[in-house]
Amino acid sequence: MEYVMINESKLKVMLEESDLEGLELSSEELDYANPEAKKLFGDILGYAREELGFDTSGYRVLLQLYPSRDGGCEIFITRLGRLEESEAPKDQENSVRKEAQRSKRRAKRRKAFRFERLEDLVSACKRLAESGSSPQSEAFTDLEGEWFLILSYSDEEYSEILDMLPVSELSFISEYGSPEEARSLSLYLGEYGREICASDAIETLSRL
Repeated sequence: MEYVMINESKLKVMLEESDLEGLELSSEELDYANPEAKKLFGDILGYAREELGFDTSGYRVLLQLYPSRDGGCEIFITRLGRLEESEAPKDQENSVRKEAQRSKRRAKRRKAFRFERLEDLVSACKRLAESGSSPQSEAFTDLEGEWFLILSYSDEEYSEILDMLPVSELSFISEYGSPEEARSLSLYLGEYGREICASDAIETLSRL
């Protein structure tokens, strides 16, 4: 387990697969409703406070978890605004749990795809534009010369598509590229990717 202070309000915690195995947990089980995962989060926050001076007591806290390709995960802990004096410690726990659940739901509403060639990405965007699909869209490339598309749907939009391909209105994208796990890919692109379209990638690239 490795701790990296990003700034005074944000901490990154990296867990390897062996760390999770020792706790008899997997990245998929790191849900705040899981008692063992909840204890792990408490231990992490305790260590951060005692050893790093990163104290979240009296603050609202945002937990964001991203599984790694090697079986481990990375957890970002962000210290938000202070709790009101009238708010009890239990309210802080509820806030952490709710933010973690919202983060998990947001991740499920995202779809990600990998393409070997730019022309494949462009073709997929053209098809998406023709279909009338209009989710928020971002495009990236990496050092290996591959291309990536991340689609973010609202709750209403997401209810209209299923969680896995090859089904739904997105199934045709498999003709051009391959689906990826959105959270893991976002983490990878955050370190090794270069954004080429910050928003409206479908509209921008479909014009090429």
